[in-house]
Amino acid sequence: MKLHLPSRCLLAVAVAMRGSAYAQDATFNAIYTDTYDEVCGLDDDGDGCAEISALDTGISRLFTTNASENQLRVLDLDDMGRLTDVGIIDLADYGVAPNSVAVSEGIVAVAVEATIKTENGQIVFFDSQSLQLLAQVPAGALPDMVAFTPYVAFALVANEGELGDDYQIDPVGSVTIINMLDYSTRTAGFESFTSIDDSSVRIFGLGVSVAQDHEPEYIRLM
Repeated sequence: MKLHLPSRCLLAVAVAMRGSAYAQDATFNAIYTDTYDEVCGLDDDGDGCAEISALDTGISRLFTTNASENQLRVLDLDDMGRLTDVGIIDLADYGVAPNSVAVSEGIVAVAVEATIKTENGQIVFFDSQSLQLLAQVPAGALPDMVAFTPYVAFALVANEGELGDDYQIDPVGSVTIINMLDYSTRTAGFESFTSIDDSSVRIFGLGVSVAQDHEPEYIRLM
C-alpha cells in the first residue's frame, strides 16, 4: 500500500559534514541551506509530489518524483547548497505516475506505473546531464522501487502487484532484473512457493496464491 505525503511538499536540502566513516569519534552535522516548494495540483492541494528524490553526485543534480503531475522535477545544487530549477521531465508517454527514482553513473531510472495499476508498468532511463531518453523497459505490475547495483551492472525493480481498486484483479508481485548492458530483463517471482505448505507464511487475501499475495515494495542491496 502506497502512502502519499501531505498536500504541499517541501524539498529541503542540507549540507552534511562528517569525519571518517570508520573513526570511532566520527561526527555528523547537518546545516540547512535551501528549500524548493514543489506545487501539487492546480490548487496546490494534491498529494504525492516531492515524494522520492535521488542525487547525481557527479554533477550535483537532484531528481524528484511528482506523482500528482506525472513528472520528474530536475534541480541543480550549487556549492553553497542552493537549489536551481532546471525543469521537468514529462512522464505521460510512459504511464500514469512515477513511484521511484534512482540515479548512478549519469543514468536516471524512473519506475512508472501503468494507467491501470494492475497492468505492467515501465522503467524509463534518462541521461542525467542531457535529460535525453535512453531506454524504456517493461517491468511488472505497479513497479514501486528501482535501485542500481554497484557499477550500474543491473537495475532491480520491486513490482508490488497491488490488488485492483475493484478487487477483481490481483496481479503477482515480482522483482524485475534489468541488465544495463543491453536493457534485457529477467523476472524473479514467487510462484514456486505456491505449492509449499508452510504455515509460517501468512496469506492475507482470500483464495489467492502466495505469488499474488506477496507485494514487494523495497529493494535492499547487501
